[in-house]
Amino acid sequence: MSNDSNLLANGGKETAHYGERREFAWYKYWAADVPLYRMWFEFLACSPTYELARRDLAKELSEEERSNLPDDFDKVIGCCEDLGDVRNVTFWSWWSKKAEKYLGIGYAWPYVAHLGLAYDYNKERGEKRSDEDSHFYAEADLARKTSQILVFSTALKRKDVLQRIKKELNKLEFDQTPSEVSKPAYPMIKIGKRRSALQKYLLTLKFRARYPGEELWSIGVRASLTAAAKTWPFDNGTPRKLGDKDCIAMSIATSRALLRARMISEHAARGVFPTHAQFDEAKKYVPDDLSRRVQEIDDMFANEVVRDEVADQNLQKLFVEYGIV
Repeated sequence: MSNDSNLLANGGKETAHYGERREFAWYKYWAADVPLYRMWFEFLACSPTYELARRDLAKELSEEERSNLPDDFDKVIGCCEDLGDVRNVTFWSWWSKKAEKYLGIGYAWPYVAHLGLAYDYNKERGEKRSDEDSHFYAEADLARKTSQILVFSTALKRKDVLQRIKKELNKLEFDQTPSEVSKPAYPMIKIGKRRSALQKYLLTLKFRARYPGEELWSIGVRASLTAAAKTWPFDNGTPRKLGDKDCIAMSIATSRALLRARMISEHAARGVFPTHAQFDEAKKYVPDDLSRRVQEIDDMFANEVVRDEVADQNLQKLFVEYGIV
């Protein structure tokens, strides 16, 4: 079987056999600013229409619910079929299994050579390394401008080698965007300086879900929505009620933030992010459902923290086992 047919047969990956090149990814997906996609995930999880689409695909909607679906529900269904269920999953699980394919762009990963001796006295290892090196040069187009070979003698002192590496690194251009071979199915709208605003809208929405009985001004204070909120006094963890003028101004700001958060969620359910332009098809939040969604997001973050801590512990054990300090 040829190399190309072998790649296709293995879903874009070549298996590693003695005398053949090591396994590497042929085509994958790439996306800039992944933390912003995490916000997309959270807004999507809070969307009432996206939840209706999930339930519709699962054949769980009642006739009454089906009679009140928005006119553009087919668009939400299509988005839900692509991006999948966002309940009770971690962001990284969702990203790697579903979202990366539809939100990222396809590109060829650079092939990077491993560090090691340029010559090996062991004949078998030397032949294998020569074979790998020839494949590396043959696939130089995959490396693009992001690979650089640096040869140095191991007879040099460590500090001299590090100085040489640092000098060479300063000559290179890093953080290059991979060559684009496709466009995302759901492209992200450029946000410019609106990132902090998105974070405030999302945080306000979460506090609304966590404290459904509190007044709007109190929710805005908890979310530090305005400059005044950051210096607002608290009593035993609860915002203190100040004069009517202050509370009314905070309530207006909170109401505006919640409306924008809802619009962002509903646009996200249609594959558009981030925009808070108002439109008639946007559904309103159901308080109990929103509280469950936000709790699921909190649980997701907690699971990711535990997973990362376990991964760090396992890595430290490997460092100790192999004498890496």
